Order: sequence, then C-alpha cells, then structure tokens
Amino acid sequence: MMTYEQVLETIGTWPRAARRQLREQLQTLEQQDAAPAPPVEQPVNGVHQSETVEEQIARFNKALNWIREHRAEYLGQWVVLVGDQLISHGPDAAAVFAQAKAAGIETPFLEQIRAEEPAYCGGWL
Repeated sequence: MMTYEQVLETIGTWPRAARRQLREQLQTLEQQDAAPAPPVEQPVNGVHQSETVEEQIARFNKALNWIREHRAEYLGQWVVLVGDQLISHGPDAAAVFAQAKAAGIETPFLEQIRAEEPAYCGGWL
C-alpha cells in the first residue's frame, strides 16, 4: 500500500489533463459527501408512514382475503399478517406475537383462524 507522500509523488508525474480529471473527480466526491442524504423512511409495522388511508384499507382487505383463502390450512392457529404476507403462525398467540415483534413488526395484526360461522338469520317465524 502506498503512503500519502508516495501517492502525491506519483500524481506529480501525471500529465496535466490527468491531474485535472482527478481534481474534478475529487470535487464531485466532495459535493456528494457534503450533500445531505435523503431521509430513509423506516417502515413501521411493515408499512411505510407515507401510506394513505386507501392503501391501509387495501392492505387490510388483502389480509382478510388471505384468511379466507388459507382458512383450512391454518384452522385453529394464530397468524400475523402484513397485507397478504404471512409473518408468523402457530398455536400459541404469545409465541406468534413474539416472532412478529422479532421480525420488526411494531404492532402485529394478530388473528386466530376459526371455522367460518354460518350467517345469522334472525326474524319472526
């Protein structure tokens, strides 16, 4: 590895055009270092904070559809979903909740999958 002095000595032997190109590249790097980095939006509960109400409703509807489609597979189990993505599942709600928290879900959507109940029909006979 070269020392700083050796690098300067080597650069001193370069033609003027090469040194100018190096200077321009260094200036570009300096500008990139000085520019503030764009804020990185951290998802909360697997969801970005810029999500609109409509997007939240769509995510909830995806979760409900997932439950309808996979009810037979996970009957009696607890599941955590983000939209139609299964995060964790199992028979113990506390363990499923803990797995979701470990996956970075701040407030998990936790649901127990139960048999679908027939529609209630009330009225006078």
